[in-house]
Amino acid sequence: MHRDYALAFTSALAFTSALAAGCALVDDPAPEDSDTASSTTGASTSASGGGESTSADASFCNFPADIQPIFSAGCAFGGCHAGASAQLGLDLSDGAAHAALVGVPSAAQPATLLVAPGDPAASMLFLKVGAAPPVGARMPLGGTLTDTQLAMIEAWITAGAPDAATFACAGGGGGGGEVGAVDIEPPLALTIAVGELAQLSAAVTDSQGVPLPDLPLLWRSSDGLTLYADGQGGLLGVSPGDAWITATAGNVTSAPLALTVTPAAPPAATFEAARGLLVAGCALPGCHVDGVEPGDLRFDRPADQLWEKLVGQAAEQAPQLARVAPKDPKGSYLFMKIAVDEPPFGARMPLAQPPFSAASAQILLRWILAGAPLDG
Repeated sequence: MHRDYALAFTSALAFTSALAAGCALVDDPAPEDSDTASSTTGASTSASGGGESTSADASFCNFPADIQPIFSAGCAFGGCHAGASAQLGLDLSDGAAHAALVGVPSAAQPATLLVAPGDPAASMLFLKVGAAPPVGARMPLGGTLTDTQLAMIEAWITAGAPDAATFACAGGGGGGGEVGAVDIEPPLALTIAVGELAQLSAAVTDSQGVPLPDLPLLWRSSDGLTLYADGQGGLLGVSPGDAWITATAGNVTSAPLALTVTPAAPPAATFEAARGLLVAGCALPGCHVDGVEPGDLRFDRPADQLWEKLVGQAAEQAPQLARVAPKDPKGSYLFMKIAVDEPPFGARMPLAQPPFSAASAQILLRWILAGAPLDG
């Protein structure tokens, strides 16, 4: 999570941390005990719904509507397998995943392809999401794909790993068609007070308007330091201003929903509660417990020592910012790293996990807004 350097997370240590945390979906290049996994990833919901049936057991699926959403929900986020800083160069984000996987040698075992068309048993991707991967820990980190998702990936590879063509997917199939529209359901109010929570939902339909209720959604805020968005549509007002929220399913993104964050003085949270959040999400093997990060930013130290390392101390990679600036979440590098999708240094934290829930981020925010006192 947000070690100053994993708060910055650059090259060599990023690679080491990826090994320790088991971030890489298919290419962590050294064996790792799965007991070091952090928390459950978001890759637990497969696309499901109608679809033209080819038999009693199968329906048509395709990569954009049924396979890509599995990667988008559980793998393709900052610090793991997305964008220019994707671990080991393996970008599983929408538009990049197919080319990055099919026919490409595994970095861990170059003689094995990540996806060998027609042969799941010879595909590192399928081996890594299975029960006994040949190298490293089972992926996704901290959880497993559903039987339906595993069967769908196997069927896709067996069918030759097509880019856009349909294939017969096992077990009743996935979305049964490409996403046609994603519509955020307007909340009762378009304002949210600083330090308070709200919840959004979205309706996903295919090109015929048929609901696709089980597709995973990717939620994004235009400014996480004004309005925080978690991976489940949860929102948290951070600082006064305007921000826009979008939801993405498959390769379709909703129209932005504009919301306004209004000034407020929320109840304070204690350092004990904030520290509990940081310990649970960050004090993990290879992350904030081994003392190898610049600044020795360990979250498993006694409360008073951790407080001294955080409050008012310059961030290693952004010395113009304090790790925690009392009463100023926008000036706090720690909060920036958990709230911004693409922070100026490194990746959003916690690494290789979905964002903190809005309710969890609320604890940290309210402690900072209260002056970041050492109490509780």
